[in-house]
Amino acid sequence: MFPYSLIPAFRRALIEGIVDRIATRSRTEFAAREPGMDEIDPELLAHRIASWLDRLLAQRRNHLIARQALIVELLGDAELHAKLAGCLFSHRHATTLFETLGATDPATAAADFIAVIEGLVFDRFAGARAGLAPATAKSVRQLATVLFVQLRAVN
Repeated sequence: MFPYSLIPAFRRALIEGIVDRIATRSRTEFAAREPGMDEIDPELLAHRIASWLDRLLAQRRNHLIARQALIVELLGDAELHAKLAGCLFSHRHATTLFETLGATDPATAAADFIAVIEGLVFDRFAGARAGLAPATAKSVRQLATVLFVQLRAVN
């Protein structure tokens, strides 16, 4: 018989494994596709980021859904929550992007941009636009339009 006193520790270890898997895959994919920061055309950047988000929606939908559910569940676990909240969208990389774009407050612009990206992704897998299929030109266009507004607002 499994001792019930071990369930919380076992459950946390299981969740930690899920968090690590999502984070590791995200880092690996980002490293393989990391865009150069020499391009500062907001329209091109918006399209490149939208294409990446669209791939996430098409290829890693289950990770996105699990991540959202666990972010809420892990509010009381600062370590796992922080790891999960930052595993897809890097504040450090976003800050570098907004420094390159000439933002007066790159850290705040980065946090705002990540908040918009989080909302876009959630909207596409569980919100009002959940019916818009990923891996289509229409999908990328919808994402790019919103991202362009955010990127253009920096200047």
